[in-house]
Amino acid sequence: MAMSTKSSKLDAMPPIHGMPESELTATAAESGCVGRLPDRAPTAAATPATLAALERTVLEAMARGEPQGVVLERLCRLVEHIVPDSMASVMQLDSVSGQLRIRAGPSFPPEVVPYFSNIEPGATTGSCGNAALCGETVIVDDVANDPRWSALRELAARFGIGACWSTPLFTDQRSVAGTFAITSLRPRSPTAEQLRALETASWLGGLALRNEQNEQRLRLWTTAMEHASEGVIIADADGIIVDSNRACAEITGFPLSQLRGRNLHAVKLAAQDDAMCRAIWSAVESSGHWRGELWMQRQNGETYPEWLSISAVLGDGSLPCHYVLVFSDISALKASEQRLFELAHHDSLTRLPNRLRLMQMLEGAVARTASADQTLAVLFIDLDRFKNINDSLGHSAGDALLIEAAARLLDHAGPQGTVARLGGDEFVLLIEGAGDKSDIEARTHRIVADMGAPFVIDDHEVVVTASIGISRFPQDGTEPDRLLRNADIALYRAKRDGRNRYAFYRPGMGQRVRRRLSLESGARHALRRDELVLHYQPQVDSFSGLIVGTEALLRWQHPQLGLLHPAQFLPILEDTRLIVDYGEWVMQGACEQAAAWEAAGAGAPRIGVNLSRLQLLPGRLAAALRGILDASGVDPARIELEITEHGVIEQGDAAIACLRELREVGVGLAIDDFGAGYSSLARLKQLPVDRIKIDRSLVHDVGLDQDAEAICAAVVALGHALGVSVTAEGVETEIQASLLRLIHCDELQGFLYGRPVSAAAFAELLFEQEGVPRLSGFPR
Repeated sequence: MAMSTKSSKLDAMPPIHGMPESELTATAAESGCVGRLPDRAPTAAATPATLAALERTVLEAMARGEPQGVVLERLCRLVEHIVPDSMASVMQLDSVSGQLRIRAGPSFPPEVVPYFSNIEPGATTGSCGNAALCGETVIVDDVANDPRWSALRELAARFGIGACWSTPLFTDQRSVAGTFAITSLRPRSPTAEQLRALETASWLGGLALRNEQNEQRLRLWTTAMEHASEGVIIADADGIIVDSNRACAEITGFPLSQLRGRNLHAVKLAAQDDAMCRAIWSAVESSGHWRGELWMQRQNGETYPEWLSISAVLGDGSLPCHYVLVFSDISALKASEQRLFELAHHDSLTRLPNRLRLMQMLEGAVARTASADQTLAVLFIDLDRFKNINDSLGHSAGDALLIEAAARLLDHAGPQGTVARLGGDEFVLLIEGAGDKSDIEARTHRIVADMGAPFVIDDHEVVVTASIGISRFPQDGTEPDRLLRNADIALYRAKRDGRNRYAFYRPGMGQRVRRRLSLESGARHALRRDELVLHYQPQVDSFSGLIVGTEALLRWQHPQLGLLHPAQFLPILEDTRLIVDYGEWVMQGACEQAAAWEAAGAGAPRIGVNLSRLQLLPGRLAAALRGILDASGVDPARIELEITEHGVIEQGDAAIACLRELREVGVGLAIDDFGAGYSSLARLKQLPVDRIKIDRSLVHDVGLDQDAEAICAAVVALGHALGVSVTAEGVETEIQASLLRLIHCDELQGFLYGRPVSAAAFAELLFEQEGVPRLSGFPR
């Protein structure tokens, strides 16, 4: 390919150690080479001395710290000065796009540069594309006819390129970083000297690119280190600090000016003792690194937790030449860990230790007590009928009560006591050095009395009591689990004995509790397993002796224990609140039985059904009863619901509202066990009831005690004055019956007239009274 006939301007280049050097300053427009590459004139030969001078000049420029772009431009001009009629260029491989772009090409007109940038390395993308692809020197003597230029041939013709020799530039890892090329405006082959010049230039160009990359990495690491949140200290092989970053100063309070030149050990950053420090550095010397958590000390003397990593940097001979310490202040992390520990080991409401933490503390208390030959007391505390507070005043009031109860227990714990909340209304008090049984008893008595004092919650005066079970180490167990379990067993005994009291664990209690737990477990399934039955006890007219009603009494046909009476399982149903579902089952069974007796012609006696205080739920009970009556078709007037006065008192206004709803349904209402305890005439007047049932404890003494007779007479008179009927329960003798008739008691109920019997047996009584034969296959 012919060169352009228009010459290009040449200016004097900086000397190469005394040799004149020309530098091109004219643009393509000034030289008349618009659209074509400029011609070059030879000025020197590629002799060994020239090449050596080339190396020295470029290396000195690098040593002076000239920017690598300037160094590459200088290299290209010097090579152009050595190789006649040539233009030198450096192309750099972009690590992201993978394309070659012109990095230096001082003799290339500006309008040419864009056409030869962003070239993909490839077999047809010219000398540089091939050199970058294969990593070897590529010599193209005749661009116009060489297939390696086929993708760029049109550009080569346009700009008058005749030959191009290219060699790759490498990174430290021997991957291609770019290319160095010598371009000629006419086809030609390089001489041996020119190939040596190309080789020398490629080494120098690669060195410049590697230096630039290292400088960039150094700047990047410097910036990263300065902006890192972790503190960094660099020390030499003798432990003398040579550098540190800004985070180091922020964390420790020591700026670099106070650290540089000082020994790591002299600075005393660590709050550990000397033995710990020696162990750390011994690990670094043996393994090259150490990492762990330490307590460090700031310049102001404040200590703080730190995560520290120490690494040895190996130099010649695989010996440490530097040490790098990277550390971070983990105060916030430790605070978070402490918060998580608090959440995992403490009750969120009262901030007391929870069950998990209690067991850890109990284990420690057992060990300390055993070594000191003392006594440890475990008090299992339960607030009696706490659920009533939640139901009546709401859960926020219940929470407030628990907080106040916890505070009272803490007052009784003393310096050697620990209070924990297990959940709900259950607390545990551990007392180390508790003394003998009398000491524990006196202390527990004070706790019961204090917990029974009124609480003021949301302007309401609330009274709850506490039941407490007590176990002692070592008398009642030597393992934490057994001590807590035995205290729980004793608590069952205290609650069974009437609540608002305490009980010490005694051998044998466990068997009774296990029986109760077994009954509780069975009770949860008895309804589904159809193990419940109803028995019926007659209620007779005092004067005619005819059966006018009956009381439906629940029995449990237990698969192992046989027929159980209510006293054996009703407290369990109350405590577990299963009584609500069981009570509805009793109502349904009684209504279905009433319908069956009437359909069979056995008459239509009134049926009394006992209600638990827990069933007095406004809305639910009346709705459930209405549905049962509708399904059975029984007249509501034939059903009488019995509730104790004590139950009404406990449920308060909610109970009265519920009774009024039941009255609207049309069923009868009776006060059961009247006279057994505190009876309020004023409250009785407020209750919408139809009947009073005199408690059996009063009836039992009729005929034996004039006071009992007088009380019964007063109750009958009171009932009649209020317009309600009176039934006496527990009538067992003719004397009792005669005296009750004398005071005009309306109805009698008791063993004298019949024990509770099955539905079928009671039907026989009804058939006999009605004077009709028993129907075959009568149900139940």
